[in-house]
Amino acid sequence: MPILFDPSFQLKRIIPTIFVIEASGTMQGERMASINQTLRSAITLLSETNLNSSDDFFYAKYAVLRFATGAQWLTEGLTEPISAHTPHITADGLADLGCALDLLNAGLSRKSFLCPTHTYTLPLIFFITDGNYTDDYKKALNTLKENNWYKHSIKLAIGLGNDVDLSVLQEITDNPELVISLENAEALEPRLLELLSYLLKPLIFNCSAVRDTKEPEEWPASSGWDDDTDT
Repeated sequence: MPILFDPSFQLKRIIPTIFVIEASGTMQGERMASINQTLRSAITLLSETNLNSSDDFFYAKYAVLRFATGAQWLTEGLTEPISAHTPHITADGLADLGCALDLLNAGLSRKSFLCPTHTYTLPLIFFITDGNYTDDYKKALNTLKENNWYKHSIKLAIGLGNDVDLSVLQEITDNPELVISLENAEALEPRLLELLSYLLKPLIFNCSAVRDTKEPEEWPASSGWDDDTDT
């Protein structure tokens, strides 16, 4: 009889990998085609990383958050990286960054994407945008920055085109060195895959030291933070 539930899975540390992607009208054409191809390749990389890992303690899952006129998750929570099921994104409408940040804040919670029966690494969050935002994002960003999962996450922002406002992306990452400007959309796929591979390898392939290290006191190994925000 096949095993329908593997109890050892709960012992694994899940790597939440989240892609926040602008899909406004200014992203139509070459930019959106490049984003869709890059997303497919990134999901394939996550899948191959899980299969080729030298240790089964870490396991990558992903989620995709699209924002245009409003925002919506394109995945049902954190999802298994299966390339055939990668969401296809279309571009139209405005660029409501604040809506996306509100949804991201809600998702980074033990009451939402981060199941209380599992343990997690610091989230990896990739923002891809051309920087032409049409709503007031500052209130949502300030709220998001109080979220412990976001506060301790690894955030990288990629701006496409010559007129992207890098100052907004620096606000999002809190570090100008984690903001990348790409004039050519064709450069997106190799650059993002390089970054993703660089971030995954220390966790997946050199994890014995990480596994034997105690987690921070504010992030208990048993359940993660009880509260998503500081009190």
